[in-house]
Amino acid sequence: MGRTGRERDREVDFPPIENGVDYLRSVVEHLTSDAGDGPSPRSLKYAVLHLQAAVEVLLKARLQREHWTLVLERIDVNAATRQKFDDNSFKSCSSTEAVRRLTAMVGVEISKDDRTVMEELGRDRNALQHYGLTVNAQTVESRAAFVLDFLLQFVEDEFLAELKQEGYESVKADMQYVRQGLVRIRGLLDIRMERLAPQLEPLRDRTIECPECRYMAYVARADGAPSCLLCQHEAPLETDGEGEVWRDTYLAAIEYAEKVLGTPWKETPARPGDLFSQPAQPPLERCLGCDDLAVVLGARTALDPDREVAFCFGCTRQYAQCGQCRNPINPDGYPYAPPYDTEKLCRRCFQWKLEFMGVI
Repeated sequence: MGRTGRERDREVDFPPIENGVDYLRSVVEHLTSDAGDGPSPRSLKYAVLHLQAAVEVLLKARLQREHWTLVLERIDVNAATRQKFDDNSFKSCSSTEAVRRLTAMVGVEISKDDRTVMEELGRDRNALQHYGLTVNAQTVESRAAFVLDFLLQFVEDEFLAELKQEGYESVKADMQYVRQGLVRIRGLLDIRMERLAPQLEPLRDRTIECPECRYMAYVARADGAPSCLLCQHEAPLETDGEGEVWRDTYLAAIEYAEKVLGTPWKETPARPGDLFSQPAQPPLERCLGCDDLAVVLGARTALDPDREVAFCFGCTRQYAQCGQCRNPINPDGYPYAPPYDTEKLCRRCFQWKLEFMGVI
């Protein structure tokens, strides 16, 4: 017996691109529809869930366009069959693996910042679905703004040119709605930053980019651990295993180096005779002032965001960086005497330069 017209009208038909962009529209609706100071906890919950859904749908749609096997969890010639794919009786790869395949196998360019934010979003979604999530609203909004911006450009670059006319018009209309919502979300965050300006102004020399919300509102303190004035993110917790817990500047420095700068841990070569290689060391240097292992190379402060400095999370002291090895330069005793008063080298590199020139 054939289906009636009414039954056909009630079919769910969301091709991948339209489905992904519809999720983005839902994210904007949840983040901008509530009146008052911002979205409700329920709206934030569905914004996180639907944004992660959009990431997975759109990334995997691009993999599928390249070849359907790239969507599978395991690309196994013995297990992969087109029948299973068409019947949806397969397990797909994770969104992190989808990003890896897109960059390594398809050649799509995805920046380190975009990859990091999407991984953080995935962790939020997993926490929310499996055991609950407590996160600041500004963090969700900021993260959503980053991912929305990336996905809008991703759809523009990878899909629009190949959509049929009907699908093209629908997707373009939804994307315009999402763009307008993105402007509003960013506008709300900018307004909050403006409200914080009087508090942040005297702290610009120790204010850096927050690892969570990515706004320049993360304030380091010589008498305590850093925290963000916008999203209230604080340094990671450390414990001694006996019930004592504290916010740790050492862990805060590592978190900043990894999340904001993308600095890898330092590999230490094995010593002669060692059976095993040495464990990787954190991407930190020891402070020349307070002696804490809490100096991050390449940090940027709100005082001069275009200049990289060596920044200590322990005492908030800043150092210039050697132009050769990038290690911190102790400002005491620098610059060198003429004719070397313009040198931007640490003492060791400066000595090597003089030896190379035959001066000493």
